[in-house]
Amino acid sequence: MAQLFPGATFEVATSASGDYYIVRDAQSAIIGYGVANANWGFNGEVRTLTGISAAGETLGLETITQRESWWYYVPLSFFSQFKGIPMENVTLLPGYDKNCSPRCTSVYSAIGVDAISGATYTSDAMIKNVMDGFLHWDEVLSAQ
Repeated sequence: MAQLFPGATFEVATSASGDYYIVRDAQSAIIGYGVANANWGFNGEVRTLTGISAAGETLGLETITQRESWWYYVPLSFFSQFKGIPMENVTLLPGYDKNCSPRCTSVYSAIGVDAISGATYTSDAMIKNVMDGFLHWDEVLSAQ
């Protein structure tokens, strides 16, 4: 959380889709949300945290845990694609085919990022984590 929201505080909240983080600034105003998700990659579960601003724009994607043998194929540039994606530009909402692996082409197109050549299952897991984060964020805001 500290990498995505430097200097902010956070609290855990729960919705129908599970736990998420509410992120606040020094004046206690909500500045964003953190949503952790996990999907299966090549060798195991890839768990990431997606930071989404209160305005609905991604702030980034951070790895929580992974056990991928292909991880060395994941360049830092892959993660930088997930910064600055406005929710309003994401298609395929309110749902998508979670069984799309391998080659979740429609999900990459919906978010506007590129897959990792040589690590398809790993990048599929991360892109699904981001899409799941958007769906969870949308659920939280719709309930407010």
